[in-house]
Amino acid sequence: MGEDPGGKVTGGAPDGGSGGNVEEGARSDGGGTPPTGSGAAAGTADAADAAGGAGDPGPAPPITPPGPRFPEPQGVSLTRLAELPVPLAVAFRTQEPGALYVALRHGEVVRLRGDSGRVDSSATLSRDAEAVLDMSARVDTRGEMGLLGLTFSPAGDRLYTSSVNRRQVSELWEWPVAADGRVDAGGGRLVLSLEQPFSNHNGGDVTFGPDGYLYLGFGDGGGGGDPLRAGQDPHDWLGTILRIDPRPGPGGEPYAVPAGNPFADGAAGAPEVWVWGARNPWRFSFDRITGDLWVSDVGQDLLEEINRLPAGEGGAGRGANLGWSDYEGSVPFWSNTEPPGHVRPIVEYRHGADSRCSVTGGYVYRGGHLPGLTGVYLFSDYCDGTLWGYNEVAGAHPILLATGAPPGSVLSFGEGPDGEIYVLTPNGLWRLEPSR
Repeated sequence: MGEDPGGKVTGGAPDGGSGGNVEEGARSDGGGTPPTGSGAAAGTADAADAAGGAGDPGPAPPITPPGPRFPEPQGVSLTRLAELPVPLAVAFRTQEPGALYVALRHGEVVRLRGDSGRVDSSATLSRDAEAVLDMSARVDTRGEMGLLGLTFSPAGDRLYTSSVNRRQVSELWEWPVAADGRVDAGGGRLVLSLEQPFSNHNGGDVTFGPDGYLYLGFGDGGGGGDPLRAGQDPHDWLGTILRIDPRPGPGGEPYAVPAGNPFADGAAGAPEVWVWGARNPWRFSFDRITGDLWVSDVGQDLLEEINRLPAGEGGAGRGANLGWSDYEGSVPFWSNTEPPGHVRPIVEYRHGADSRCSVTGGYVYRGGHLPGLTGVYLFSDYCDGTLWGYNEVAGAHPILLATGAPPGSVLSFGEGPDGEIYVLTPNGLWRLEPSR
């Protein structure tokens, strides 16, 4: 694999016609004894899991039979848009079609603008001379912490950032945004916060759902093996995805709880909790057509998992239990008894399969430039870097038919207003485009 002067990643199609070791809803007969080894990689791959360990994980789930590749005769390429230091999230204001915003792990939010007034494939992007927001003095980058998430309100008048401060506290901040995209750095408002017991499994993804509410993910608190047993406690924000109305409540509260939340009355769980039983949801997204909620959850020592929570009455994922830490994916972890309401993964794969160790969730492709990928959920793995796609017909397979993996680990994905997909690696921002 090489790189041409125009920023394209070039090379042959990756191996993996059989789909590697990805299983759709596969189940192992592994026992209920938790693994006891450590995580294998930094960043999203749980470098801080010193408390866990790798015992005998039991028999491997069966390998998925060979299936078809996705029909993409043009092939797919990656166009580099900018060199950036550890970008973790990208966000768009629909009111500002000529720009995009990127959260850098050390605490800055930077704006890139297209010379054509747009950020499509015809534009050359340039970075503003100064960051639109600088939180670096407040953000802690030890372990897996940092500025982790970024999203705009549907009206584009507020920016929300998800970060971990130097006291190891996760924070959701709201920042006023002017019509021209300027962020009022002096007008920030702390919406909510959560003390983190360890420096890993912070989650941090944040987005607005199709219902107009804000969704915010937290990991189980870290430390390896869920030592606090937070995963199966819906009263605890750790190991959950929250759903809130981030605007101040009628009584002056910093936010409001939607009446449709599964534990809105606080009796059986925290009112803000929407999904629970997560270990470290490293990226979740809504399908802009169906409204389904896709959650990619990083595993302990055995399995990585992807969950599809269908839209329906009450909203996608309402009250869903992803099973951690009674279960890791479809396999018992702390308990041989499956937890009530456990939603099993739609895709899972083993650690060590083609050097994979830590799933990076993406989006269902709904753009117009790659019609062969329409309806395909795109994802990757921090340790491997290959881009994968999944749909119910073909299963899960590598989707880069004309190019190899990106140059480095895939840290995160982004989705533009037009449905096109952006890829973030440790040193830059890329966009998926047809090969030329």
